[in-house]
Amino acid sequence: MRTFIVDKSLICDDCFSLFNPVFSDFKIDKSIKCLSIYKYDDLIKEKLFLLKGCYDIEIAPVFITAFSHYLNAKYRGYIMVPVPSYLKHDEARGFNHVLEIFKPLKLELKSLLVKVSPIKQSDQPLHKRHLISDSIIIEDGAYIKNRKVLIIDDVYTTGMTIKTCINLIKKFNPKAIQVLVLSKVEHKEDTSL
Repeated sequence: MRTFIVDKSLICDDCFSLFNPVFSDFKIDKSIKCLSIYKYDDLIKEKLFLLKGCYDIEIAPVFITAFSHYLNAKYRGYIMVPVPSYLKHDEARGFNHVLEIFKPLKLELKSLLVKVSPIKQSDQPLHKRHLISDSIIIEDGAYIKNRKVLIIDDVYTTGMTIKTCINLIKKFNPKAIQVLVLSKVEHKEDTSL
């Protein structure tokens, strides 16, 4: 059972009560520890659309600020490496949504991964989601040698994007890799934990 100090200074009690954090542990390839803060439900989907689709940057800190003390302690010593967005999408939005969501964490941040094409995973059928591996590259990977890396993202669906990022990062021999996602799509066959 997790215990943490909750900072609700950015959101009223009624609004905060609508959010339902689950802090679900799961693994990728049986060895990479992952944590999802929320299930990807209608509320999270709606609030992420406000941030990503409507460019409402003010909502970004609401997702994790309440748990930032806990997350900062849990991942102390890790370098946050965000899953990349296509640069032109960030430029149109005026910000990178993943960076804004995780800004309340006071961990070192290094944007090593670059998305080189505008392919959107959510627009791809499941049988084509592996193609994401051709769309992400790593720059300055030597920076993470013997360092602890925390990959951060907003939504975990099939895991193909995160697995691509893990494979790129592993080539540079980090000390450890973990994953923190805001939300995770629950599938019937999920065997998290």
